[in-house]
This record gives sequence, C-alpha cells and structure tokens, in this order.
Amino acid sequence: MNKKLIEKLKQKAQTVVGEGLGGNYYELDPDEFAKLIVKECLKAIGEDNYSMLTGVAYCTEIKRHFGMKE
Repeated sequence: MNKKLIEKLKQKAQTVVGEGLGGNYYELDPDEFAKLIVKECLKAIGEDNYSMLTGVAYCTEIKRHFGMKE
C-alpha cells in the first residue's frame, strides 16, 4: 500500500479533541477519512476516463493508485 498517501489522508482527517500542556490532542474522524479515500479513488480514475473504464478497470486503477497488489 502507498503508506505515504494513507498517512497524509489520516493527518487530514484528524480533529482536535482537547488541549493540554503538550498541545492539542487529536483523534481520527472515521467519516472524514472515508470521504478522503473516496475522493482519492475518484481522482485516481479521473473524470476523462470515467465513461471508458469498465468495472474491472476501475478496481485495477484504484488498487494501483493506492499501491495495492492484486
């Protein structure tokens, strides 16, 4: 998997849940994380390719984008 991309999405999906002497405390917002993943999937496919790709091609392109092996 593309660990850099996943970490980037996790960081974007964090929300502040408290403050302390060490700074803010963050928690992963699972809904926001899921939305970001979907946006990345759509970005991987691209609007130009939308009508030309089949279901199998969608899966292949999404797996490639996230660095997953078959």
